[in-house]
Amino acid sequence: SGSIVYMNKDGGGSLDLLNIRSMTKIASEIGPQLNELLMKKVQLSKDKQASWGHANERLLFDDDNFV
Repeated sequence: SGSIVYMNKDGGGSLDLLNIRSMTKIASEIGPQLNELLMKKVQLSKDKQASWGHANERLLFDDDNFV
């Protein structure tokens, strides 16, 4: 899938999944303002992918993940 893989105490996982969980948790705690920002980021990523292609988008997205 091209995901960056990390090892956690359970023995594995992907950075993408970690970030999805983190974003969901943050959005639920802080509320609509951050959720709106996340939606804008997702849309921007989709726009970039449409313009520049999947390989470039993967590099950009891996470099610009929420932590």
